[in-house]
Amino acid sequence: MPRNQGPREGSPFTGLGPVFIKELSDHLSSTRMMVLTLFVIVFGALPVGFTLQEIRTVTASDQFLFLRIFTVEPERMPLSFVVALNFMIPLMAIGLGFDSVNSEFNRRTLSRVLSQPLYRDALLLGKFLGGLATLAVALMALFLIVFGAGLLLLGLPPRGPEVARGIAFLLVAIAYGGVWLAVAMLFSVVFRSTATSALCALGLWLFFFILWPMIASAITTGFTPAQFRTVDEVLTLEQLSSALARLSPGTLFGEAVLGLLNPETKEAYVAGEYERRLLNLPDTAPSPTLYRPGADTNQGFRGRTGIYELVMVDDTMRTMIHDGAGEHELDKHARTMTPSIRDDGRAKILSGTTTIEEVLRVTRED
Repeated sequence: MPRNQGPREGSPFTGLGPVFIKELSDHLSSTRMMVLTLFVIVFGALPVGFTLQEIRTVTASDQFLFLRIFTVEPERMPLSFVVALNFMIPLMAIGLGFDSVNSEFNRRTLSRVLSQPLYRDALLLGKFLGGLATLAVALMALFLIVFGAGLLLLGLPPRGPEVARGIAFLLVAIAYGGVWLAVAMLFSVVFRSTATSALCALGLWLFFFILWPMIASAITTGFTPAQFRTVDEVLTLEQLSSALARLSPGTLFGEAVLGLLNPETKEAYVAGEYERRLLNLPDTAPSPTLYRPGADTNQGFRGRTGIYELVMVDDTMRTMIHDGAGEHELDKHARTMTPSIRDDGRAKILSGTTTIEEVLRVTRED
């Protein structure tokens, strides 16, 4: 007959502090933590060292020099420090959390711990916060080492905005590690074997790191029609591709880091009278916020984005072509069914994907 359990008494977080301190102490004094920290520092030092050697020549011309240490890909090693962190942080978090609970069960110490006036909520949260604090200590040490190396080799101190963005980047990196730490602890709760929990956590990381980009691309290809009929179909497919890619924590981490460590990627400004006329905005419409490349021309808009114009050849269009109708009449009829290439470019300008100057460069007046 099941035992009746009464309502909880006291705070569910009673005992959280002692569990947190014990986990933090165990992690910081463990051999595993020393090995993981050395692995992160050594693996991260290679791209940083090569990067510092390359950017020393642009000291006087770059106002965000210290941020370039994190993002520049050196020629001798096609791997930036941020990309290396995207690889190292999950491994370190999984190494800290894959046996956090089932090891207690295997050593027969879990029942002793829970026999104390301690709720499981406090136990699990204390173990998570202890692992997260350990990860934060390691990443903060690596962050200070990188800034210290830049200060010594470049001979210039970081400016206030660089320090602020670097701290924000550090917080994002800790949060990214917290995601994988929580995943590793979840498998540690589900499986009693530490080897099984470690393999499942590593398998999930490899799935998102290697397989998911290919799967997302295959899904997008599967939804691609044989022939696009409208520009909206193209935009919907692009949105689907982006949404699928962002299911991976690594993609979200990369996008967040790009916004923090590349401050000159986009510069926002309010559209003036000239921009309003180019965008054909009505007088009653508010002036939108547009974007343009920043002062650093090497860190502006990246990649290639297509703008499209689809012409539907219906029976009326065929008749007009047969009768020798002029280009203006053909274009006027085509615009009743699909937007023009300039309209597609206007939509991308308003969404911040590109600039007015770029759309004007690749199109001509109707």
